[in-house]
Amino acid sequence: MVEIMIKQDPQEDLVADREKHLDQLDLEMLVAIHLLKETMEDLVLELEEDEDLELEEELEQLVKILVEMAETVFNQI
Repeated sequence: MVEIMIKQDPQEDLVADREKHLDQLDLEMLVAIHLLKETMEDLVLELEEDEDLELEEELEQLVKILVEMAETVFNQI
């Protein structure tokens, strides 16, 4: 039996791994954004019903988290 070895460019492996990693990050970001959006919508509804400063602060915190997540993803690309 004769084995044929095909040399694969290690650079191709790195590119494929990076693409998989970016796809996973995209999926995680979509899930996180969806959850944050739902939470923010709930907080906005509560805030409209009852002007509560604590809810407003929570909403501001969620916006900050969303911005930080977006910056993190863009920095990794």
